[in-house]
Amino acid sequence: MSVPSLKPAAPPGLLGKLMAEVRHGFRSNVLEFGPEDPCLVEPSAGSRGASEPPADSVCVKDIGNGGTTKDARLWSSLLPRPIRGGGANNLTSAAGCPAAVTALPAAACVGCTHNDGNAPGGPAWLDGWPNRSRSKQPAAGVTCRIPHCELWPQGTSAFCQTHTTTWKVNGRPDIDAFADQFADQTPLASEQIRLDRLAGQLKLELQYVLQRRHDDRQGKLTPDVVMRVVKALAAIGVGSLLNHDEDIWHDWARSTINDTRSRGFLSYASRVIADLAEAGGWDAEYPRDVWRMRRLGYDGDRTLRFGGIPQPWLRDLAKRWARWRLSTGLGLEAGGGRPVVVLTRFAGFLADIGVESIDRIDRPVLERYLANLRGDSIGAQRRGTHIGLLNRFFAAVRQHRWDTDLPADAMFFAEDYPKRDERLPRALAEQVMVSSRI
Repeated sequence: MSVPSLKPAAPPGLLGKLMAEVRHGFRSNVLEFGPEDPCLVEPSAGSRGASEPPADSVCVKDIGNGGTTKDARLWSSLLPRPIRGGGANNLTSAAGCPAAVTALPAAACVGCTHNDGNAPGGPAWLDGWPNRSRSKQPAAGVTCRIPHCELWPQGTSAFCQTHTTTWKVNGRPDIDAFADQFADQTPLASEQIRLDRLAGQLKLELQYVLQRRHDDRQGKLTPDVVMRVVKALAAIGVGSLLNHDEDIWHDWARSTINDTRSRGFLSYASRVIADLAEAGGWDAEYPRDVWRMRRLGYDGDRTLRFGGIPQPWLRDLAKRWARWRLSTGLGLEAGGGRPVVVLTRFAGFLADIGVESIDRIDRPVLERYLANLRGDSIGAQRRGTHIGLLNRFFAAVRQHRWDTDLPADAMFFAEDYPKRDERLPRALAEQVMVSSRI
């Protein structure tokens, strides 16, 4: 009987998780993203190379004679905006106008000249536009010879109008040789994310972050935004985003990275890696003094912070109470947010008067706390909330026998709650009703 080969054990900890999670397509020193990628978008105008056509180039005739730059940007926003055309020209704002010219913002496509004097009234103006164009359509399947360019050839030329102009400017070279130059274009630096300058684990961490952003469709960013973070991290020689928590990274980035988008991406990356390293449900989150509720299935970035409760015995009871309330189906604010605030204030009061164990929380201590609450600058309704939640906390400790040392007289009574101001009656007085009938 043959002995099955043993599978090599995965590295422990975060490194093992990263090696298991990062897919082959993201394990590269240089990452490039296609035009339709949900994660990356076209670089801004300032970061594009001088040889690239303007992103806002549209056919002016498609937006009516006298169309403004604002109009052009409005209609061009209706089209996909790739990172790079891959040798292709973007279509005009009249979606599907394959005779378009886009090298210059003021250019007009050949078949759209019939639009003289007509002004578009809105998106409905685009409906059926190509069917009304007077451009002569070539044979089925015939397009510009430049790879990825789907525009019609100009007249008898093998290229669209823009590429025909480029072909002429370059001395009318051999058509096949000229077209082949576009087939294997080297991507611009502004279209790449280079991670080769990062240490091994940090590189894997950034690859995982980009993979997560790609998979979760969490908004768009440009490669230069990511590269500012990569360069800053490489400059300090850090080996992992776990070297600091999110708050420290945020403070460091404010003085190092002069771009709000890049600082936001660094904070996002820090959260993603921390979640991967520390994920594990309640068993992993419960012992921590800061619960990041997104790791427990809650939406948003809300946290429950127990670090403000200095007494370890009270902090543990607060955690048990909050977890139990959340498990009963209460919302995050009612089940955890407000209870933590109430117990944190009560813990501060106990520390001030020197109460160091639960068996010393008796009725006289609570009466002193009532006076302390009354002297605070909070309204009657909030005082009532503090008293009510604290009373429920004492009841839960007894009910679940979390700590049997809690004195029996540690409770509040109905008379302890602040009296609410009586509201004036909303009904009209009788004499007013009588006078209104007269």
